[in-house]
Amino acid sequence: MSGRRPIDLILAVLLLTLAAAAVPSLAAAPPAACVPTPESQALVGVWESRETTRGGLGIIMEFRQDGGWVDTIGAIVDTPSSKPATPTGTVTFPYANGIPAYERQTAEGISQFRLPFPKPWGCYQVVGSKLRLCRAGCPPEEVDYKVTATTLEITGKTSGKKTTLHRVDPAWYRPPNEQEVAAIQEALKNDPEFQKYRADARQAEPPPVEVDLPVVKVPRLLSPADDAIVDNGCLSRQDDMTWEFDWAEVRNAARYRLIVQRVGAAQPVIDLVTRESFHRATAAGGYVIDSNRYGWEWKVQAEIDGVFDEFSMARAFDVEPVDTDCR
Repeated sequence: MSGRRPIDLILAVLLLTLAAAAVPSLAAAPPAACVPTPESQALVGVWESRETTRGGLGIIMEFRQDGGWVDTIGAIVDTPSSKPATPTGTVTFPYANGIPAYERQTAEGISQFRLPFPKPWGCYQVVGSKLRLCRAGCPPEEVDYKVTATTLEITGKTSGKKTTLHRVDPAWYRPPNEQEVAAIQEALKNDPEFQKYRADARQAEPPPVEVDLPVVKVPRLLSPADDAIVDNGCLSRQDDMTWEFDWAEVRNAARYRLIVQRVGAAQPVIDLVTRESFHRATAAGGYVIDSNRYGWEWKVQAEIDGVFDEFSMARAFDVEPVDTDCR
C-alpha cells in the first residue's frame, strides 16, 4: 500500500480528517421494502455528481434492481495522467478505515479515483412521475425526477433544488454495503502494514494548504467517443434518428455552445447554445444517406463571464447504415 500513487493534496487533507473518525454505523434497521416497478429499471446502476467541492467530494448514488438505494458522498477525483493513454482494469484497495477505494485509468489518459463513504441502504420506487425514496428511520420522500441514457435530474419537492447526476457506465465502482465493509475491516485487523497506515493517518497534522487550482475552460468531451457509430433512421421514415452528446461541466460556465457538422460542410447541422452539459437531438423520420454517413465531428465551447472560450478538440464519428433499426 505504501507504494501507491499519492492522492491530490487537497483530497488528502479532507480524507485524513475523515479517516480518523469511525466508519458510520451501518446497523440501522432497513426501511420497509420498496417493490421495484418496470420504469425503475432505467435507474439501475451508479450515478455521480460532477459538481464536486475543491477537495473532490461529490454525491454518489446507486439504484439496485431489487429496489435497494443508497445516497452518499465520496471522493470523485479525475486528473490527467502521465502514463500512456491506455485503459487499465479497476484497482480496488482498502483506504483509511478499510473503506474500499477504486482507481483506474481511462483511454483518454485520465486517472480516476473514487472513494464512496459507507452509509445505510434504503430503497426506491417509481410512482407515476415521482421517485419515492426511503431511508431507515425516516418517512418516505417523493421527488421529481428526469432520467436519460446518461443523466439523472432530481428536484427536491420542498427546496426546489435540482441535482444533476451522471451515469457511471459501465459501473466500474459502487458504494460498499454493510457486509463488504465489515469483512474488509475484519481481514485487516491483523495486517501490520494497514495498521501502521491507519495510525499514520490519524496522527497526521497537515499544515493549512492554499492551492490555486488551474481554471479549466475547455469542456472535456464524454460521449460519443472518438470514431463512434451513431444512430441513423429508416427510408420508410418510421423510425426517429437520435444523437446524444455529453460533456463534462466546466466550473463557472454559464452556457455551452455545441457544434455538430460533417467535415467540409458549409454549415453545421447543429449549432446551439445550452445551459446543460448534455444534448439530445432527434430528427423525427429523418435519416442520413449512405454517401453522407462518414466524416462527422462534434465540439463544445464554454461561456465564462460572458465570453465563449476556445473550443474543445473535435471528436470524429460516423453514422450507421440507413435502415439498421428497421430490418
